Amino acid sequence: MNSTVWSFYVRELFRCEVDAPSVLLLDNFDAHVSEEGINVVAETTSALVCQLPANITAVCQPLYVGMMGPLKKKITTKWLADISVPEEDSQPTAVKDESVCRKCGLVELCVCWEECVCWDECVCYGDACLCYEECICLKSCEIDMDLDA
Repeated sequence: MNSTVWSFYVRELFRCEVDAPSVLLLDNFDAHVSEEGINVVAETTSALVCQLPANITAVCQPLYVGMMGPLKKKITTKWLADISVPEEDSQPTAVKDESVCRKCGLVELCVCWEECVCWDECVCYGDACLCYEECICLKSCEIDMDLDA
């Protein structure tokens, strides 16, 4: 989503939902809480924008925390099993891509990943994930993380 899509959403869809003065709670996504985004809400509706603190939406969204998080983890595990190293090759290999959050689906092909407890605490999304650098489980992994291996 960008500011154009946000503006369209507020003007065409959201304004129909607000018929009295309201508070609109938003995460800290730039398109939502930029000056332009706040002005669109103020001009179009009677809602007041209230920005939530960074990384709080995962805590505030029980469906995501209780259902979607575990579902994504199971889907990722199945995906990794489908593309894992063939049985005749006894050496597991790993894919390393520093630009992708391992929590979001592109996870190390590493036996340590399934036992890693760090991902359960990850509140990062997309390219901004810092958990890999801090992950004790993967740092202690003895598998060579080199793509050429």
